[in-house]
Amino acid sequence: NTKALSILAAVAGEALTKYLHKILPALLSVLASNPASTQELEYCQAVVLSVTDEVGVRAIMDQLMEVTRSEDVCMRRAAATLLCAFCSHTRADYSQYVPQLLRGLIHLFTDQDREVLQISWEALSAVTKTLDTEQQINHVNDIRQAVRFAVSDLKGSDLLPGFCLPKGITPILPLFREAILNGVPEVKEQAAQGLGEVIKLTSAEALQPSVVHITGPLIRILGDRFNWSVKAAVLETLALLLAKVGVMLKQFLPQLQT
Repeated sequence: NTKALSILAAVAGEALTKYLHKILPALLSVLASNPASTQELEYCQAVVLSVTDEVGVRAIMDQLMEVTRSEDVCMRRAAATLLCAFCSHTRADYSQYVPQLLRGLIHLFTDQDREVLQISWEALSAVTKTLDTEQQINHVNDIRQAVRFAVSDLKGSDLLPGFCLPKGITPILPLFREAILNGVPEVKEQAAQGLGEVIKLTSAEALQPSVVHITGPLIRILGDRFNWSVKAAVLETLALLLAKVGVMLKQFLPQLQT
């Protein structure tokens, strides 16, 4: 009974943690069976959001991330939904799990189910919004590794479905932007290369709303004094963007020519 569980969770505190290995599968099963029930979702969210201790947070991360890899689309959807709720609204500190979350959520961007893609996008957006500028720079490599991990499981497509959602890449763009503008030269180069990898996996239509946000920092870097490898990485990424969106870069033509 999810209602009873949500009431108990509100007063149980850390005592709830020792039962999470039984509680979470039950919540996921209910959500998978009743995907349209907002009442059940509220009860399930209340239970996971009551968990704030370190051991409990680890259990939530590990168990939910594991179920996001389920063969059953309803279970994947349920796990992504609870993960999204937790990452969006928890009072707990989950910063140590950010690399794991980036890897798991971007891997869900390979899913064929539109709802799983949308929920995963919302969860990823919630996670990246918690990062300060230093953390954004530090996690650029985690994003690159997560993208490569996802691509290794792509079947019959050159595009990552989650990146092709409207504004699909916006949750990760601030990380690349910060690293390109304010990272050390080596980080700038890696960020430009990583952004190029993302552009390759994104449709022209999905890139359109982000063209200005992508191009601005790249052009700014070209005008500064950096070593040739940084500028080569930036030029390569601009070339990839030009090949994808072409005419949308028209407004930047004078700057590109100089």
